[in-house]
Amino acid sequence: MSTGNQGECAPVWNWLAASPFSDWAKAIKKAIFSRGAAMVNVRWLRAAQLGCLCALLSGCALTGGPAERATREMLDPATSQREELLLEQRLVALAPESDRFLQEAFFPVGLYDVPEEALPEIAAAGFNTVVNGGKDAPYLAQAEALRLRVIPYIDTAHMAADVASAAGERNLFAWYLFDEPDLNALPPTAYSALVKLLRAAESRRPIFLTVQSPDNYAAYVAGCDILGVDPYPIQHREPELNDLRRVAQWVEAARAAAGSRPVWAAVQAFFAEPNWPRNPTPQELRAMVFMALNHGASGILFFSYKSGDRPITQQAELFPAVVRLVGEINALHGALLAPTAAVELNMEVLEEQAPAAASPGRKDRAPLDCSLRAFLDAQLFIAVNPDSWKKTVRLSMPPSVVGKSMQELFPDSPQQQPLNVPRSYPFSISFEPFQTRIFWVR
Repeated sequence: MSTGNQGECAPVWNWLAASPFSDWAKAIKKAIFSRGAAMVNVRWLRAAQLGCLCALLSGCALTGGPAERATREMLDPATSQREELLLEQRLVALAPESDRFLQEAFFPVGLYDVPEEALPEIAAAGFNTVVNGGKDAPYLAQAEALRLRVIPYIDTAHMAADVASAAGERNLFAWYLFDEPDLNALPPTAYSALVKLLRAAESRRPIFLTVQSPDNYAAYVAGCDILGVDPYPIQHREPELNDLRRVAQWVEAARAAAGSRPVWAAVQAFFAEPNWPRNPTPQELRAMVFMALNHGASGILFFSYKSGDRPITQQAELFPAVVRLVGEINALHGALLAPTAAVELNMEVLEEQAPAAASPGRKDRAPLDCSLRAFLDAQLFIAVNPDSWKKTVRLSMPPSVVGKSMQELFPDSPQQQPLNVPRSYPFSISFEPFQTRIFWVR
């Protein structure tokens, strides 16, 4: 009977023999048949196979695919902050397999220079990161209670002491080693020497670095884990004289220099005369944020807590605009980590009202700054008018969008109705000055 029973169950045995539990399956099979033919029956074989199958399925659930394993390791409290950052990059690279896990990844939405007493208000506004925050125990304890990560400056003269005092501080996420070394007379060789000293003191936390000029990104980027860019284009009171496309250009240049390193964009949310004579308007601010995201920024940092002579929380127009953006980023952050698709969008300006004072060449550039990301069962389409004038544009969308509907998110005002674009392309769409429009495509 043993030979016949083996033959009857052979397909399942063969399948198990090719599984990760092949050694176990073979051992069970050998043990059963060593009892003698008279003692072997189909029921025993079926039970043994069922046990192997259950173990196999349980093992698959525990190990998962590469994206699930990377997510589990990324969220493990024993994983260092620097390893977490690398695992997040791996997760992004595994898209679309990893789409359902991207919401678990950390997307920094930060504010610079927040004093300890303002931490509760900033956390309540939806921020999750403070840049140039405190590194003393009371500051870090309150930040941790509020689920805020902190990136403080490290004292370059006493790095070992700062590292020692930060031991065990999980929410001290990264070290801000230097701000704009190219602007502050620290050449790349001297900066690299600081990096070497910090890496010798500890390697568990990432190094955050901002470089002022795109021409210098490549010279400094090897000495950081996160490259920050800080284009602050609101340098004139007249909106038509400010070129917001600089945000997109600097993020593009940073990503080209950074390789696989994440690029975070510091966005102007301040004024400081004489160089920056006014705050950005809510429309300008939103355009800058979403242009940075269109070009692959994986973190948004608002500079800064203080604007002019008052905290940002006391800026009647600016702070509500910032809080709105924080909410939008948090709502979309899984999709915003998904890679942008390399697509060509055909655009034709049907109507525009460009002022004569617009800088030369502005009207010759692409009329909209756009991105398209595939995420789960949909696509996220973001279109920004980077100019200070109204325009109507005819868009011809790529094949992946043709035949699908577009539903607009986050209308600019309660009075504005969300636009549901019909299943026909190309279509015409109008923009107010600096307006950003965001759509789910399904």
